[in-house]
Amino acid sequence: MPISRRVVVYGNTLALAGIALALQNRPDFQVVTIEIESADAAQQLDAACPDVIIFDLAQPDAREKPIFLLSGKTRFYRSDLLLLGVDANSNHILVWSGQMPQATTVQDLVQVIERQSPVSSQQ
Repeated sequence: MPISRRVVVYGNTLALAGIALALQNRPDFQVVTIEIESADAAQQLDAACPDVIIFDLAQPDAREKPIFLLSGKTRFYRSDLLLLGVDANSNHILVWSGQMPQATTVQDLVQVIERQSPVSSQQ
């Protein structure tokens, strides 16, 4: 089966290790793990040319991660790049998208909002 998605798991927490292991079982995913402490992490991210980057929101500098992860030479211009911040403590996923649709009217904005998955009811 050809690879349909390149997934980078960015970090070394236990939650991310489990996610990486589970995703590696999918034959259509190419999964690469990059250590945060790596001196050449940015170069590794650019070389991986990921479709998806997954990181742990519980990591100390998680709030700055989306800026860093989107700031690479090749990553900055990828409108299809998806960032997923996972939080094992609350079972939430925070999604950042590099999509840049043109919105000149409120209706354009509404269309972008409606394309997103509906919010599931929390019980």
